[in-house]
Amino acid sequence: MTKHILDTPAYNSLITHHKIRAQGNEFAIAMQPEFGPFAGVGEYSKSAFDALYSLNIGEDGFWLLDTFPIEPLGDFEVVARAHCHQMILDKLPPEVDVAEVVTLGNADLGQMYELAKLCNPGPFATNTGEIGEFIGMFDNERLIAMMGERFRMPEFTEMTALSTHPDYRGKGIGAKLFTITARRILNRGDTPFLHVYAENENGIKLYEKLGFKFRSDIHVTIIKKK
Repeated sequence: MTKHILDTPAYNSLITHHKIRAQGNEFAIAMQPEFGPFAGVGEYSKSAFDALYSLNIGEDGFWLLDTFPIEPLGDFEVVARAHCHQMILDKLPPEVDVAEVVTLGNADLGQMYELAKLCNPGPFATNTGEIGEFIGMFDNERLIAMMGERFRMPEFTEMTALSTHPDYRGKGIGAKLFTITARRILNRGDTPFLHVYAENENGIKLYEKLGFKFRSDIHVTIIKKK
């Protein structure tokens, strides 16, 4: 059975839109560690994992995504697993006021990294903020919230890294950035999708309220070299 392009989102993003930020090829490919820990193989064979082993790996290991838990071959060991729900836009989100929302750039990478470390929205490396369009809000010169894009492939773009500083939560800032990001992706001609940990019931309910529906289970397998 032919797999859907979203069944292996990291791999399909790396061999298409993010190829410029990747190392390797379609047989075994990985994001350069400064952009993130994601990787993938074209087939689950020992030779593919041997090729993956030759690539530069960061402290967070390689994160592999598929619709089932992956058992790596060769000289890798599994250090963690996670079960996510992949959700895809089902209903057009309403327009919101874009006042005070700005597009973030390279000058903001330091603050983006610090906010992500504080809020822990998922893996976020020093240069993750460069891999897609990120928007945010500031209080004076302090970044207080952000939302951006990560995986991108033909017709689909992932929304990621929704982060609001604890001092500014409960004001609807996150929902505003979320909605603006979704509409920007739609206006570009892509369909937004996202990943949320399966046990995050509150997050799932929020995303459903914002127009997303469940598409598939996605299993994250984090591996490191033995």
